[in-house]
Amino acid sequence: IYTTLFHYLWNLSVLRDPRVEHGEKITRTWRRDKYAKMLSASKRFSNADLAEGIQAVLQADTELKTISGGDPLTRLILTLDKILE
Repeated sequence: IYTTLFHYLWNLSVLRDPRVEHGEKITRTWRRDKYAKMLSASKRFSNADLAEGIQAVLQADTELKTISGGDPLTRLILTLDKILE
């Protein structure tokens, strides 16, 4: 789940860059309807929001891999809470 969330946020941050051409190739989003939704979603966030979200996912993934025990679902909820702050 963390990997998928990381890639989604990273793709949104890539699509926010005005220098990016052929974003569908970079994000590997071949369906036009899905690509249009991603473009729309990327405009709802600032670059800082996306960077913060990516950092929160990376931190949660690192904690999950370095700390034994713990409930992965709880960690996911805490990660989402960090992103939504």
